[in-house]
Amino acid sequence: MYVCMLLVLSRLKKNKRLTRIMPYNTTGASHAEGVKNEKDIKDTMNVTNGGSLKLDELYGGPMYFKQIGGTKSVSDMDGFSAESGERKCGSSIKKHKGSTGTFDYVNTSKLKDYLPEESVNRIKSGILDIRTRYHGDESKINIARNEKNILLEQEFVHFTDVVIKSLLKKINSRNPELIIVNDVQNRKLKCYKESSFHELAVEPYNGSNVYTLKKGRGKTSRSILRNGVSINLRLRIELNNGVGALLGGFGKKNKNSSVTIKVQQESVDKLLATTELYSECEY
Repeated sequence: MYVCMLLVLSRLKKNKRLTRIMPYNTTGASHAEGVKNEKDIKDTMNVTNGGSLKLDELYGGPMYFKQIGGTKSVSDMDGFSAESGERKCGSSIKKHKGSTGTFDYVNTSKLKDYLPEESVNRIKSGILDIRTRYHGDESKINIARNEKNILLEQEFVHFTDVVIKSLLKKINSRNPELIIVNDVQNRKLKCYKESSFHELAVEPYNGSNVYTLKKGRGKTSRSILRNGVSINLRLRIELNNGVGALLGGFGKKNKNSSVTIKVQQESVDKLLATTELYSECEY
């Protein structure tokens, strides 16, 4: 009995280690957790008609809120006047769990909305070629993964200062008016105006700034540097469902995989400590 328990514990520990080193989550769990976080915050905001975060003061009266989300909307939650029904604002909702957490500013397969046409064409044609040559052959997964990594690594070479600035500007222009952060560790709900995030709203518009990418351990991600210094933003270009799905799924749920672009905020604690806060409440 004792030996069996040790074997079970050993396997659990191994499984935990494997989960931690996954380079890119393809299970859908992060999405489901994000949707629940949005709903919970929407419900909380409706209890006080926006008063808990002083949004009634900001937008001139009591409000009600609707969860939006989905791939067609940048806003996760829209706020409306309780009196007239007029839309007053959109909100991007983030969940920050601890010192090592990140959150996304963009995570989409709509590459054309953020990248130059020639870049999108190179990526999509390259991935299609890999899928066409190896589709249905499970023995070729590792070969296909290596070719995918080489393809995406080579694309980063084309990310010049102009391309990176354009990317950051597009993210900023599409951001909703408010960014609301569920700061789990401090049990706070924090509200920021999007204009307070200077690395998106200010710095890319400064012509004297020069942007580059820095390679780390990850093959399909790069740190974004401004004037040679990290700004704690990470760019990822990756398959949303992994290589196995790209080649047909082999009996699993996902039968295809699309290339996505993701820009992540790292060092979230540092960001929140240095960004002007509009309001907060216990949560």
